Amino acid sequence: MPSQYNNNESSRSNEFENLIIDMSVTKYLITAEIKIDGIVTRSDVIGAIFGQTEGLLDDLDLREAQRSGRIGRIEVKLEHRNGKTYGKIWIPSSLDQVETAIVAAAIEQIERVGPCRAEVKVLDIEDVRKKKKEMIVDRAVQLYHEMKNKLSSQGATIREIVIEKVKEYEIIEYGPDRCPAGPEVEGSDEIIIVEGRNDVLNLLKNGYKNAIAVNGTNVPPTIIKLSQEKTTTAFVDGDRGGLAILKELLQVADIDYIAVAPRGWEVEQLSYKQILKALRSRINVKQLMSNMSVTNRDDLMSMIIQKAIELMEKIVSEEFEEAKEKISSRVLGEGRTPHERPQFGEAKSSNAAATSRAERLMETTPASRQEAPRSTSQQNAVEIQATLQQKTFKPTVESLEAPPELSEYVKKISQMDYRELLEKRLAAIVDKSGNVIKTIAVRELMNELKTISNAQTLILGGIITQRLIDMAYERGIKEVIGLDMRGVVRLPHDMIIITRHNIGQKLT
Repeated sequence: MPSQYNNNESSRSNEFENLIIDMSVTKYLITAEIKIDGIVTRSDVIGAIFGQTEGLLDDLDLREAQRSGRIGRIEVKLEHRNGKTYGKIWIPSSLDQVETAIVAAAIEQIERVGPCRAEVKVLDIEDVRKKKKEMIVDRAVQLYHEMKNKLSSQGATIREIVIEKVKEYEIIEYGPDRCPAGPEVEGSDEIIIVEGRNDVLNLLKNGYKNAIAVNGTNVPPTIIKLSQEKTTTAFVDGDRGGLAILKELLQVADIDYIAVAPRGWEVEQLSYKQILKALRSRINVKQLMSNMSVTNRDDLMSMIIQKAIELMEKIVSEEFEEAKEKISSRVLGEGRTPHERPQFGEAKSSNAAATSRAERLMETTPASRQEAPRSTSQQNAVEIQATLQQKTFKPTVESLEAPPELSEYVKKISQMDYRELLEKRLAAIVDKSGNVIKTIAVRELMNELKTISNAQTLILGGIITQRLIDMAYERGIKEVIGLDMRGVVRLPHDMIIITRHNIGQKLT
C-alpha cells in the first residue's frame, strides 16, 4: 500500500474538508481506503459498494438505507497512477453503532471493481456528534466572553474598560520551541525579546502584546529565526543574569535595539511608566556598532555590554533624583518621619511652610549639615537616601515598622507574630476558623493563591498591591492585612483591607 495512504488523522481531515457531507443527519462517518489493480471511475466504485454488499447484511440493504436517510451520500475520491487506482471512501451513517460497524465490515469484503481486483480497508469510524459538541462548547465560550465584556463595561470607567480588554489577551506558546509569547508576535513587525514567562505577562498586562521569552540562557532557534525577520529589541533584567542573556542574544541573534531594566530590577517587576521609559531609552545596536572603530568581535561585544550597563546606571540615577525630590518635599519639608502622614486639616496650611523648609535644607552645605544637629526628619531622610543609593529603589521591609495595634490584631485572629512575617518576607493564608492554611514566601504568593480555596484572610508581611488584591478577591478572600498599600486604584466593595494606617479604625 502506498505510504500516502497511512492512517494519518490530519491528512484525512484536510481531504474531508473539501467534501460536502450533511452533518445534520449524520451520527458516524466511515472512512476507508481502496486500491484497485486497474483504471476505474467513481461510479464504478459506488456501484461495487452497493452491488457486492447486497445480501450480506440480512435485512439491512444499503440502497434502502440511503433512500430512508439512514445512510448519507457516499463520497469517493480517486487518483490514477502507474495503471492503478488509489482512493478514499467516506460513508455518512445515522444508524446505531452496531449497524454502522456492520456496514464498515461489509465494504471491506469488496474484492472487485468492474473487471479489476480491488482491496478495501476501513481506516476509521468517527463519532460526528463529538465534533458537534466541541463546536457547541467553542461557540458557547465565545458567546460567554462577548456577554461578559458587555456586562463588565456597563458603568465602568475608561481605565477599568481598558484593563478588562487587556485581560482578554492570553499568553501563547509560539513556534516549535513553544516559547511563551504575546498574541501579536506573529503579526507584528517588531518583537521584544525578554527572559522568562513572567516578563511576557507583565508586558502583556501593560499593553505590549509582541513580547517573546527566551526561557534560559540558550536562545532557541525560534527566536533566532524571528530576529532575522523582524525588528528586534532585547529587553533584559538589570542584573548579571540579564547581561548574560544579552551577550548570548548578541552572538546568535540579529538584535536591532537593547533595552534594560534599572539596575537591581527585573522586567517582570516594572510598572507601565518604567517599561515605557526603558523602551524609549533603548540603544540602537546597528548605529552604535557603526560609530565604533573596534573590529575585534569580542571587544565589540564588551563595549556594547558596557553601554548597556551605563544605561542601567543612568536609569537608576534618574529614578534616584525623582525619589530625592519626593523626600525633600514630603519628608523633610513637612518635618515628619516617612511613616507619618498629615492630618486632613493641616495638609493645606503646612504646604507653603514645608516647601520653604525643603528649599532651605537643600541649600545647606554638606559641612554645615555635619556641624548642625540633625532633626528626626533629617536623620530619616539621610537613611532613606542611603537606601535609595543601593541596588534597588524598592523600600525594604526592615526599614518599616508595624504599629503594636496591627501586630496585636494579627495575633488575635491567627496566633501569628506579624513582626516575624515582616522580617522573613512571609505571607499567611487563614481560613474562617482562624486556622493557618499555609505560610509561604511573599515572592511565591501569586502562584500559590491560584491553588488555594476556602481561605478567608490573607496576612502579608509586606506591601499590598493591586495585583494581589485582584488575585485574592478572585479566590474568595474577604480580608487582606498588610503593612501598607501601593499602586492600588480600585477596591472590591465587599473586601476589607487593613494596614497600619487604618488599624485604629478597625479596633474602634
